[in-house]
Amino acid sequence: MNDPTHSRRRFQRIPFSATVTLTYGDDRWQGELIDLSLNGLLLSRPDDWSEHGDDDRHYRIEIDLGNRDLNIVMQDTTIAHMDEHRIGLTCHRIDIDSIASLKRLIELNLGDPELVHRELASLGETST
Repeated sequence: MNDPTHSRRRFQRIPFSATVTLTYGDDRWQGELIDLSLNGLLLSRPDDWSEHGDDDRHYRIEIDLGNRDLNIVMQDTTIAHMDEHRIGLTCHRIDIDSIASLKRLIELNLGDPELVHRELASLGETST
């Protein structure tokens, strides 16, 4: 499958299965993580999603890694793309503990710590 967004990606995506909770105000939805990177994630669209995501809302994301001490929390994400089955989100803010867990998870799955360090440097360049 030729994915035009794949060639534009600056960050390696790793497939990973976990439950994701999206929060906006008092609203909460759950979906399944498909893959993630240092810059965002792709998840299955929650069954009860309905009309959400058509604007510039900022969502809080919690990725349940099965261990309360290792959950990844992205405090500020926005929808990058969406179809009837999936939602891609871009991370704008993540706490230090969560980025450390995410970095370690990606290092373990990529098997190349140097690649992760280059991506972290690139991530710093995009936020300035």
